[in-house]
Amino acid sequence: MSRDTTTRLLISAVNTKQRGTPLSHSGTPLSHSEKITITGVNFQEHKLDIDFFHYNLENFTSTVISGPDTNLEYYNEGFRCKISVQVSITGDGPTYRLVSWSGLRTYAGDKTAYVEFCGVIACPDTQLSSCGYEPNFLSHHVQFSQISIRSVSKKSLFSYPITLTDGLLSFPAKLFSFISGKRIEEFHTNLTSNDISFNFITFAIGRV
Repeated sequence: MSRDTTTRLLISAVNTKQRGTPLSHSGTPLSHSEKITITGVNFQEHKLDIDFFHYNLENFTSTVISGPDTNLEYYNEGFRCKISVQVSITGDGPTYRLVSWSGLRTYAGDKTAYVEFCGVIACPDTQLSSCGYEPNFLSHHVQFSQISIRSVSKKSLFSYPITLTDGLLSFPAKLFSFISGKRIEEFHTNLTSNDISFNFITFAIGRV
């Protein structure tokens, strides 16, 4: 008995159905497209609503960065802060301050919370009261070759880095180191950077 080794191509036709818009049980479309317009926000009109720009600093311990090496140590009710910076200053521009504070702070006029703050901020001039307003960065005149911020707290709080460039953006993560952890009965937090070659508004540790 011989076997049929012929190769055959079998062709069949399949009916197709045009897909339409899915409908709900009531017969209305489940989805639809709609053109929307997003209105741009003028930051300058709303910046006073941002917490930073009217921050009350009168209770802060602070010192102006006026030379190549500036340090600040702060202690209050179990919270310790130590800040060390190395800089080179050329020309005129905003003033940078080392600042620290801990205590109760009021938010939105009726909410209070205990906070701890330790860091470097930019101010329009040498007056402490000016630090609540946005500096005018005309040029880059302060080169930070090193910033070391170290804090120790007795309280079990959430700690986080506060970094803000003059463009109101966070620092690139590769430019700083942030380490936080518990050692025995104390909570240690370190924030450091070895090269900040651009203008910034805030580089600090916050704890709430």
